Amino acid sequence: MTESKSPNDPDDRGIPDPADAPPPKPPLPAEGVERDRPQAAAVPPAVARPVVVEKPWHKRVTTRILAALIILPLLAFAIWAAVTLNVVYERGEQYGYVQNFAKQGVVCATWEGELAKANVPGVAPEIFPFSVRDDAVAADIQASIGKRVALKYEKHRNVPTSCFAKSDNFVTGVRVEEP
Repeated sequence: MTESKSPNDPDDRGIPDPADAPPPKPPLPAEGVERDRPQAAAVPPAVARPVVVEKPWHKRVTTRILAALIILPLLAFAIWAAVTLNVVYERGEQYGYVQNFAKQGVVCATWEGELAKANVPGVAPEIFPFSVRDDAVAADIQASIGKRVALKYEKHRNVPTSCFAKSDNFVTGVRVEEP
């Protein structure tokens, strides 16, 4: 060993003596033996795993198919309803007495009524079912119950559900024929 130097020796510049070094560390354990090191400090495996890049949700094929199965029928229904409610198959007037008129339904409440057309006395009247979409026209019809009226109507065929009306005849106006 080397001779010890005093702490006040000017030649000592803080360089450690190799003889004073700690003993060497033991060798690493063999393969298959568990190590005491934490997993974060583990050496990565020799073969890297493939990187999986996931597509955004709106670019996945399954999402597009599912969206098409939901959106396309709703779009077809909306177009069908818009066409049938805006294309008029028949226009005209019906004369008679309003026999029945009420607002029907819970979720899709519509004004529904029946007009009794009595052309010849003694003959059973023919019934004309109708629906009203405008509340102002419905109020006019309620005021004219019991009087002979002329109902101005439009016929819309193939309306998709009874939510819009229970009959194909939509009354757009009413005129009282007798006082």
